[in-house]
Amino acid sequence: MLRQLLMTDATDARLTGIRTKALTNVGAEITGATLQLMQRARLTQEEAMALSMREFAWCQYRAQVIRHVDELSPGDRISFDTVARFAYGSSGISRLWFDEAKPLLDPDAVRYVEKLIAQPG
Repeated sequence: MLRQLLMTDATDARLTGIRTKALTNVGAEITGATLQLMQRARLTQEEAMALSMREFAWCQYRAQVIRHVDELSPGDRISFDTVARFAYGSSGISRLWFDEAKPLLDPDAVRYVEKLIAQPG
């Protein structure tokens, strides 16, 4: 359910615009992944918030899979691990977001992903 809510925030431009306007009007401080995406990827606040919600939704999906990773077939496990390792191990947007969002994420999922990233090759 959380992934659906996050993806609604990520894909509904009207809602993202309203949220951005409200945050600006109440003087909310822009921090964390949203701020990093604005500064380093040169996105607007609205764009950064939408992308951050998308990344959060993907992370929630991966955290759910990680809880049951031992139940995956060997091929599915390799595929899942490879994609997660690429997403969070590269120097791209997902890695930037992950590094900023770690304190908000499932600690078991963070440890799993960090172990994947640390693997050679």
